[in-house]
Amino acid sequence: MTAEELLERYAAGERDFRNIQDIGFRSSSSLLSQINLNGIDLSGSLLEELFMERTNFTKAILREANFFESMLNEAIFREVDLTNASFAFATLDGADLTNAKLIEVNLNCASMISANLIGADLTRAYLAGAYLDRANLTDANLFEAFIGDEEEGFAYLETAIFCNTIMPDGTIRTDT
Repeated sequence: MTAEELLERYAAGERDFRNIQDIGFRSSSSLLSQINLNGIDLSGSLLEELFMERTNFTKAILREANFFESMLNEAIFREVDLTNASFAFATLDGADLTNAKLIEVNLNCASMISANLIGADLTRAYLAGAYLDRANLTDANLFEAFIGDEEEGFAYLETAIFCNTIMPDGTIRTDT
């Protein structure tokens, strides 16, 4: 399926695009930027190396979707189901993931500078090497999340905002 076909079918009212294996679109184009994909179902889809900055995915179903190396700066993922999705090496700087379900999501080496993760559920998420500089983790759940080790690298959380945040070990962290 090409990006143009997806957009035509979406404009015609179709919302279920599960298991797309290749959108036929790569990072050199901006066709999928700044579009509204509110409520779309792209579960299991292969969405690698896409340029989708400022795209609205509010309340979308993106379970097991693969966004490997995609550019998703300032994308809106409010209340999205991203269970088992992969954002390995993706860029989500300034993205809004308020109340997103990120259970067992792969954020290996993802850039999430100033991302909004208020109320996000990152239970058992894989965060090795993720860069969360100034990310807002207020009311987020990181229970049993893997934040890295010497071999795979640690998640950068030094400047992240913690307020009532459930940490990987189950403790609650609030910085003052």
